[in-house]
Amino acid sequence: MTDVEGKPSPLSIPSLMARAEARDESVAPDGNTLAFLSNVSGTSQVWARDLPKGAPRQLTNMPEKIGTIAFSPVARSLLFTMDRGGDERHQLWLIADTGADPEPLTQDPTAVHAWGAWSPDGEHIAYTCNARDKSVMDIMVMAPQSRKVRRVMEGTGWCDVLCFTPAGQGLVVRGSDRGTMDQDLWLVDIPSGGHRPIMGVGAGGPPCAILSARFTADGTEILVLCDYAEGFHALYRLNPDSGELSSVARVSEQDIERFALAGQTGALALIANDGGYSRLYLRQQTDGPEDEVALPVPGVITSLRFLPDGSALVMSYETAQSPAVVAQYNLAEKRFTTLAGETGPAAPEDALVVPEEVEFSSFDGTRVCAFVYRPRHIDHNLPVLFMVHGGPEAQWRPGWRADLQHYVQSGIMVIAPNVRGSTGYGRAYHQSDDRECRQDAVRDLCAMAETVAEWPDVDAARIGVMGQSYGGYMVLAALTMRPDLWKTGVNLYGVADFITLMRTTGPWRRALRAAEYGEPETMAAFLAEISPVNHLRHMTAPLLLVHATEDPRVPMEQSEQVFAILRGLGHPVEFMRLTGEGHGFVRRENRIAAYSRVADFLKRTL
Repeated sequence: MTDVEGKPSPLSIPSLMARAEARDESVAPDGNTLAFLSNVSGTSQVWARDLPKGAPRQLTNMPEKIGTIAFSPVARSLLFTMDRGGDERHQLWLIADTGADPEPLTQDPTAVHAWGAWSPDGEHIAYTCNARDKSVMDIMVMAPQSRKVRRVMEGTGWCDVLCFTPAGQGLVVRGSDRGTMDQDLWLVDIPSGGHRPIMGVGAGGPPCAILSARFTADGTEILVLCDYAEGFHALYRLNPDSGELSSVARVSEQDIERFALAGQTGALALIANDGGYSRLYLRQQTDGPEDEVALPVPGVITSLRFLPDGSALVMSYETAQSPAVVAQYNLAEKRFTTLAGETGPAAPEDALVVPEEVEFSSFDGTRVCAFVYRPRHIDHNLPVLFMVHGGPEAQWRPGWRADLQHYVQSGIMVIAPNVRGSTGYGRAYHQSDDRECRQDAVRDLCAMAETVAEWPDVDAARIGVMGQSYGGYMVLAALTMRPDLWKTGVNLYGVADFITLMRTTGPWRRALRAAEYGEPETMAAFLAEISPVNHLRHMTAPLLLVHATEDPRVPMEQSEQVFAILRGLGHPVEFMRLTGEGHGFVRRENRIAAYSRVADFLKRTL
């Protein structure tokens, strides 16, 4: 299909968002059943298929999106989490068998229940919950059959359970009230409730960010994925008695993000982050040499596990041109197959674009990387849309983004930057926007816009900026800091006022956010200065706000403030409010409505 000028018509937002994804798999202990999440029905629900060749079948038809799933290690019991309207107050549910109806294990809609782990014998589960005090997470153990619950330990901030000890009498817990870059690892004794730090500042070590941990096959040591020594995440072996750490695997100047251990064979699989793209490495033995496994297409792997017999790896895998699928890599055949999700292209081969990686020099010489998505059929006078990720402790990855493909097909060059503060480039870069350095990230964005304005194929008068969550803050800050650079702006559930944000965000998040942004009690003047709500009079570009009523992280009052002030100033501003959604839009009909509104706004203003 082509438009009146002979160029291909862009694929519509509804058609792109109709492409279903499959991800976040779990495998039954006998290796015969794969469970996974699919949004083919419009929201993520639990599906399953028998291995190796069974047909997919839907296990849940719940009114809300499913969050996490996990098979028992000894049975076909499947646990899942679900919140209400995106409020992130997840409850725990159990499917006793893959053909049974779901039953609730917890029923306190005012409390957050953060999934942890099954015990090795499948008799207990461990999780954290803030029912006692909404600002802290306590460690809980439940027997799912009897529903008997015990509070093992009162928390002091955010914490979550990573695994049980091999005998099932203890827990390995990650937690801190000092921020996500300064975490401790605790060993908790379930019978007594006693606990001791075994890693991190609490154990006398340096600050570190801990991604995951699990015991070795012999149960004597813990494999920990953290950025302990060199500022990039690597895999270490930790002796829980002595606290001694030794290196198992590292990739120079790259984060190892995930690992999987095959209990029967001792094989080890690793996922490294190479500038946003995933690289898969495999060792036949935990301490043996490793070989890289080439992916079918460069992309992003978001989960990883071995089948119980160690014969294959199973992973969630997406690319810039295709939504996530659950893929399998057979170790003997050295071959990838798709277990769940789309198996072929749903669009003409030349319709969807792959980004190129571009490096910018920022205002102070800092190297800032970005992904540039160029329209295929236009090469001059291009409008540009900067699309800024949230977090800020996150990274733009070259995975599937349906609305982005529509914008590019509509003739817009999209640039997705990883400004300072992004993950994936080491601890120093990650922390370089913290607290007093907050606006340096905004200066990165503006410096990149200045550079792009000089590109010969760009229309310098048509540069816009769009972002969600913290990326929405970047939109507001850039539009008010350098109004001369921007033609239009789109703010999706972004931060406008750090003072009110710290009062209204979910209380279980406040200490973590204060470590990143600053404490309102001691840094009120600084937080007020960097809050865009206090500088909206400088804005010249039209603005679209999109926000949902149940957002627990960045409550809707953040956008309400911006809308009210700009309306009072007579500034062109539009506001789309969504109900029944939280921090992000998970229902397909709402995603289509929201991003269709964005596409229409960009068509009119960019």
